[in-house]
Amino acid sequence: MVRHLLTALLAVTFVATAASDVEARPKRAKSSKKVRTKTNDGPKPIDLADRKALLALHATLPLHGVVPFAPPELDASDATFRRFGRKLLDVFAPARWSGKRKNRAAARNRPLARELEALVPTHHRYVALQAKLLLVAKGIEHNQPIIKKPAYKVRVGTTSREVGQLRDRLLMEGLGSPNVKGRLRNYFDKRLKWAMWKWQKKNGLPKTVILDHTTRRRLNKPIPPRVNHLALALKRWRDIGLRGDAGRHILVHLNDFELEAIEEGRTVLDMRVVIGKATEADATPALSALVERVVVNPAWIVPERIVGELRDRLGDSPDALREAGYEVTLKDADGRVDDGVNAVEGPPLDPKTAQWRVRRPPGDDNPLGKVKFALTHTDGIYLHDTTSRAPFARDVRTESHGCVRVESPEALTHWLLPEDKQLIADKLAGTAMATMRPVNVNAHLVYQTITLDPEGKVVRHADVYNRDAAELAAIDNNALVEAVAGHGTQDESLNKR
Repeated sequence: MVRHLLTALLAVTFVATAASDVEARPKRAKSSKKVRTKTNDGPKPIDLADRKALLALHATLPLHGVVPFAPPELDASDATFRRFGRKLLDVFAPARWSGKRKNRAAARNRPLARELEALVPTHHRYVALQAKLLLVAKGIEHNQPIIKKPAYKVRVGTTSREVGQLRDRLLMEGLGSPNVKGRLRNYFDKRLKWAMWKWQKKNGLPKTVILDHTTRRRLNKPIPPRVNHLALALKRWRDIGLRGDAGRHILVHLNDFELEAIEEGRTVLDMRVVIGKATEADATPALSALVERVVVNPAWIVPERIVGELRDRLGDSPDALREAGYEVTLKDADGRVDDGVNAVEGPPLDPKTAQWRVRRPPGDDNPLGKVKFALTHTDGIYLHDTTSRAPFARDVRTESHGCVRVESPEALTHWLLPEDKQLIADKLAGTAMATMRPVNVNAHLVYQTITLDPEGKVVRHADVYNRDAAELAAIDNNALVEAVAGHGTQDESLNKR
């Protein structure tokens, strides 16, 4: 049965015609100073073959975890089909695509369906999530645990098999912590207490936080298949730029605090990472970017908001930071500069009104460590070594101001630059700053609270930045289950057009 479902899934999954990483922007036509005609500037028509291909892609939306919106008739106007294509771009384009870029693609890129097909992920992990979505929605893999009648009261402090069943059942509704492993799964801890309290409140039951007869019976009632978490996982995958298995790339799973170096779909190097703190200012964003440079013995240009933290911690004067090893330059409104070395004409600059520029030179105490992996257009987010090693031993590794600290920077450097092993060794042994450029390697930082293990079993990860609730609320679980379950009928109706 599973084999047939996978075959059906792959039959309707479009094969990407572009490279596996959707990184390059479409080339623009050369600008001309001549007056351009309206024919060249205006939207291009969408021909019949393109319209049929767009409708065929729309028919696969349930398999991507999207409740279908109403498609146009085949003979609808060009403007209607452009709006239709624009909606499909909202589904399949990476999050970094601006609205302007999507509008331009819908108006000008022809065939538009080919543009969209190149954006449909074909990566084996994405396809596996699609297959799981299909199996769960059709009820083949629902796996709702049935909690048997315990021989004693199950409450906070209890250790029993029923506690593990209760934990699994509440997780099906997004309650509780997915990080509880091993024997602790069967222990009724405080985290499970709050999950139970929320579930009883939600279902109008007395908030006893005890697995009593009434609560157990209600928990054992059949619930509809839950596919919204799988749909969210698919959306988050589409939001980054990774589309296929081909080539070499870095994948950072933020929720698992792990980095993988991948070649042709196969992990060849993995390591622990430390990500941003769970605050709005420090949270590490999901993104895709080119690894532009590898900098050995980097200097650190301290971001403005971290400069404020240093001033609070070390003392609100340039000399206090200089004594701690930082280079500090002040600049006032008149353009006068105080770098702590050269004399300043006129009265001293006021640190409270002057502009601060703080730099940490290369060295053993530089927080970036020995190596920095610079990314393109990421607003100061990059990967780097660190002098703070203790957080790598922790299970939850949220310590940085947003950048990703890597456990094994030398191994990652050698993987990025396989032809320069001796050069890298020489540079790492020295103290001078050096820059090297990898060839066509992209880094993808993905936020996923649901993944699949190699056997296809669902693995839940901590929602470290508490993003799930708002995004899951936007997904109509029951409508999606109905759309996926009736997908065959939808295909038939499409063929009749």
